[in-house]
Amino acid sequence: MLARTTPFEETIEKRIISQFIKHLEDKSVEVKSNAVKCIKDTASRIRESNVILILEKLAYEIVEGKEETLDIFTLTVRGIVMEAKEDFASSLIKTLNGFLIKGLEYSSPLVKGECLEIFSDIFKRFGGFILR
Repeated sequence: MLARTTPFEETIEKRIISQFIKHLEDKSVEVKSNAVKCIKDTASRIRESNVILILEKLAYEIVEGKEETLDIFTLTVRGIVMEAKEDFASSLIKTLNGFLIKGLEYSSPLVKGECLEIFSDIFKRFGGFILR
């Protein structure tokens, strides 16, 4: 059995990410919910470029998706932010910033609130990095 911090082999990781993205696009909320539960458990073992792919998809769904999945996707992004390695800070912030700003400018009050929560977590987790 692999430790929770042991990175995946690259080919296995690509398959995991591919399936994860596919399940996020499923019509069933239950399928989406199960996918985000799995990604929370594996995010710390995934390479930076793939974490960014996941965050792009999740952030897009937060800003442009349906409100019925807003909580699921927001909690997943917040979990990834809080668990991400500090080495990922720059690319994580760059990736999420544009989506979150768009959510604050053009979305419903509910989406705006979720975007602010994610920004708050980013500042808590990487505030020192941002100030550098």
